Amino acid sequence: MGLPLIVALTYAVMARFVWYDQSEMGGRDEALAEQIMTRLSDLEGYDGAPFRIVGHTDYPDLD
Repeated sequence: MGLPLIVALTYAVMARFVWYDQSEMGGRDEALAEQIMTRLSDLEGYDGAPFRIVGHTDYPDLD
């Protein structure tokens, strides 16, 4: 009975840490996306259309 209890407790504790980390990463991703949109909207010629960042940019200030 002891081993299954230890396994279950270990799983429960680890799951809590995993969900917490995923939540924090999601928050950081949203903050980064907001910063990107802010800087992108300041670029001359950007009309609000969808965009995709691939590879590098020709704008050194956005590196």
